[in-house]
Amino acid sequence: MCVAAERGHLDMVEWLIAAGADVNFVSPIDGSTRTALYIAAQHGHRDVVVRLIATPGLNVNLVGNSGATPLYITAQYGRPDVVALLLAAPGVDANTALTAEGNTPLITAACNGHPDVVDRLLAAPGVGVNVSSNIGATALYVAAQSGHTDVEERLLSAPGVDVNLGRSFGATPSYAAAFEGHLDVVERLIAAPMWTSTRPALAAARR
Repeated sequence: MCVAAERGHLDMVEWLIAAGADVNFVSPIDGSTRTALYIAAQHGHRDVVVRLIATPGLNVNLVGNSGATPLYITAQYGRPDVVALLLAAPGVDANTALTAEGNTPLITAACNGHPDVVDRLLAAPGVGVNVSSNIGATALYVAAQSGHTDVEERLLSAPGVDVNLGRSFGATPSYAAAFEGHLDVVERLIAAPMWTSTRPALAAARR
């Protein structure tokens, strides 16, 4: 099943499902453990993803040894059409953060600069725009740090976004952007209505 999903062979996937194959089987391919849905989503095989989601008993949130869900890996790879399919799947958890870093799908999409994926995630019910990773980094923080202005714009428009929420040592999104030299990102952040000045951000801006 997993090999067929990786290659995008819909007819083989359908045959295996009809034969009673376990759609939640976790395959140890290349030393990692992944489900057929995870693999199909990662490679952008939309038709296979649609077929697997429609299969009774499928666990859309099942993770492998990396802690990444199918939605997470799809957000990381920047596949907005597949992200939309997964977000519509019954029982999907859009905030699952079981990776070592504790990044949510929204955080990883923001970090990797995928604005279309960020759009779809922000439109999904219950997605936490201010949820932070294990090191206290929000989606806005990593987007600012990486200089992804298109992602920053979308996050700043999200209802309830906290532009001052940062890491435990006081680093805010404006600090991270200033430290990395992303002037255009800093300008948008300080123009946000709820932005407040911080000493770390000012110190970084002086460098």
